[in-house]
Amino acid sequence: MLSENPARLYGLYPRKGVLRPGSDADIVVYDPGASHVIRAEDCVANVDYNPYEGFVTAGGIRQVWLRGQLSVENGKVLVEAPAGKYMARGKNSL
Repeated sequence: MLSENPARLYGLYPRKGVLRPGSDADIVVYDPGASHVIRAEDCVANVDYNPYEGFVTAGGIRQVWLRGQLSVENGKVLVEAPAGKYMARGKNSL
């Protein structure tokens, strides 16, 4: 809903920025009522420090869908290998 203009600005529309057949939609399901405490040990990155350690979030991410595949659910990463793809940009279409 908030991605169409940035996708147009960076030359990725309609591959990104719209939910329709043939587009590459990445979807985040956000729960405004959820919260959790940020801890470095919960981070996916292989680091032992987080500058936000101990902060309590207001809201949280329930699910992340990457190209139609459920990749994160309730804070747990479900994919084993990185699934990002390089996308060559086209011309600005704003």
